[in-house]
Amino acid sequence: MLETIEFPAIEPVSLADAKAYLRIEHDAEDGLIESLIQAARQLCEVTVRKRLIRQRLRLVSDDLYAVHRLPAGPVRQVETVAVINVAGITEVLPEADYIVSGDRLACVTRWPNPRRPVGSFRVDYEVGFGEAPEDVPQPLRQGIRMLVAHWYEHREAVQTVAQPTVLPMGVAALWAPFRPVRL
Repeated sequence: MLETIEFPAIEPVSLADAKAYLRIEHDAEDGLIESLIQAARQLCEVTVRKRLIRQRLRLVSDDLYAVHRLPAGPVRQVETVAVINVAGITEVLPEADYIVSGDRLACVTRWPNPRRPVGSFRVDYEVGFGEAPEDVPQPLRQGIRMLVAHWYEHREAVQTVAQPTVLPMGVAALWAPFRPVRL
């Protein structure tokens, strides 16, 4: 289970930036535009499997192999790795016992025997391209602007025959280079 324990402090696209892109000068729909920005950021994060602005996550899994590859990146730092035994007692592993390479976590010494009931593993880590909107790659930010504009103009709740795709093609093309490749 992956949960966010610290949400981003800001969005990668500001309200002023989105309103300028939409060519809107009034304040009547600021709440709507802010919610569209947040939803577009979240869809971008799910699509590219990366968190854009600095966040803290917690991964808890009883599957040792799920812990080897951290599910969201880019990983900035791993704060703690812990083993929770079947009695619920948590043992935090010293930093010298594991190494982090990209989004992979490997044990230097030895993981607990996976055949023995361990309980679960908990990894607290920090992800994101940075703390400021400028740290997020421009194509991801442009895709968010375009998606906000698309949703602002097309407010229907369901897809129509004229809009059969989940993402507009321009947005999908901008985000495609950031999606992980599966072999």
